[in-house]
Amino acid sequence: MEITKEQEERILLLDPNFFKKELEVGKWYKHTKYNNTICFKISNIGYGTWEGKWSKEVIVVDTSNWTLATNQEVENALIIEAKKRGYTKGNFISFTSGEIANGNNYEIVYDNNNNEFWNKNGCVFRKGKWAEILETITKAEAEKLLNKIII
Repeated sequence: MEITKEQEERILLLDPNFFKKELEVGKWYKHTKYNNTICFKISNIGYGTWEGKWSKEVIVVDTSNWTLATNQEVENALIIEAKKRGYTKGNFISFTSGEIANGNNYEIVYDNNNNEFWNKNGCVFRKGKWAEILETITKAEAEKLLNKIII
């Protein structure tokens, strides 16, 4: 049953917050008007992407334009961000093992229960933090730098 504009106005006079929804802490949300915008709610501040750019502080003031994001939407957003950041095979240290992750980091999955982003060998993203990317060089670059042949 739909309510009329007059009924809505009466309800708002009694309770101005009646139609406002609260975003639950610990959940991912997507913005309904801004593309590539997704946020993990911590308090009135979260982290995520705002129009495709990663932000440590996504401030949620008006909750009316946010809906719960699916695991697939979160996973897609994190894959895009991982690619932008330059994660490749063997260039980051896994959060879980503390070792260099040598798997293909794009075969990854979002673990909603722990707010972690996994690949075959470890964790690329955990609770708002990205795994450390290691500076890498090729064998040819190392040989030139050291003026030696690596066998």
